[in-house]
Amino acid sequence: GSVTSQGGAGLNTVVAASANYSFKVFAFSLTTTGVVSNNVRFTNGSSGGAGELWRVAMQSSSGVASGANLAVSPPGYLFATGTSTTLALYLGEASLVHYSVSYIKETA
Repeated sequence: GSVTSQGGAGLNTVVAASANYSFKVFAFSLTTTGVVSNNVRFTNGSSGGAGELWRVAMQSSSGVASGANLAVSPPGYLFATGTSTTLALYLGEASLVHYSVSYIKETA
């Protein structure tokens, strides 16, 4: 998917909450062509004050795509949401970010 926060920072839902389940992320990819420094955060929950799970600082030069990729082999995982909470991306700046997330949905 792709997300952008028009006019500034903002929260973007990646995976909606599912009752009695958590999401264990085992891989992600982020890319941007934004030339402004942007702190992209995976968060636990759907509010601006949601708990931070993982942070990536991203910035491109002159519109050249830059990004970050990280993966582990399941059943290992990089981070997990709480039970019945949303997995979201919080963008620190108004900038387009393309993302891909691979996760395991697990009962509590």
